[in-house]
Amino acid sequence: MVMASGLALPVYYCWDDGWLVKTTRVAFWDVDLGRRTYADIDVFDDAEDVPSTGYGSTVVIQWESVEGAKHYEVDRWVSGAWALQVRIREAGQWMFAWTSGPLADGGTERFRVRAIGEKAGGEYREFSFFVVRRPDNPTARGVATLAEGTLTIGD
Repeated sequence: MVMASGLALPVYYCWDDGWLVKTTRVAFWDVDLGRRTYADIDVFDDAEDVPSTGYGSTVVIQWESVEGAKHYEVDRWVSGAWALQVRIREAGQWMFAWTSGPLADGGTERFRVRAIGEKAGGEYREFSFFVVRRPDNPTARGVATLAEGTLTIGD
């Protein structure tokens, strides 16, 4: 990401998902996305500025491991029917989490999770979320390239 300021010798305060992760005078930043599908990035040239509270366009569903499960299925209610979103293999951990893709603003989204296996009953656990993004997703200008988990935005 290329940064600009009206100050003569600016210091850039770089925030990622509400965390101050970098302070620099260099006007360029390669943002490492890791395995994320989105980034909530703020850059300021004033140490007193901080990001406003925001709410993203995804939801995270968490559940505890079920004894005897071989895998878990996450479904989403789409157009009047349940649609499989992902199948997650049981890996021996006590807690699981899954992050949805971007969801529409201003609507209720329904998901359900069930364990599948010899001893697992296959009972669903349902989740419901009212999605309100704040602020709405920004529009970036320039060229964006994604290579090896790094998003670069520049001219």
